Amino acid sequence: MAAGPRVPALAGLTREAASSALAAAGLRTGKITQSCSELPGGQVISSKPGAGARLAPGRTVSLLVAQQGARVPPVVGSPAPRRGVR
Repeated sequence: MAAGPRVPALAGLTREAASSALAAAGLRTGKITQSCSELPGGQVISSKPGAGARLAPGRTVSLLVAQQGARVPPVVGSPAPRRGVR
């Protein structure tokens, strides 16, 4: 697809600013997924498709948005701590 708007660079913007940038480019905000992150809550981590991709006008762009909090490492299958051992 040679014609059509490009997805703007959205990472680092607030969710609201990213939606405005998409609207200005002739695109719409699609699914918004939140992920725990050390980034400020509401900040866009990434978009799908990514910045620079060309889409037909009016198509949607999904956003991954930071949720205040830190990621918790997986602990399934990890050995339980032994009592008295520090």
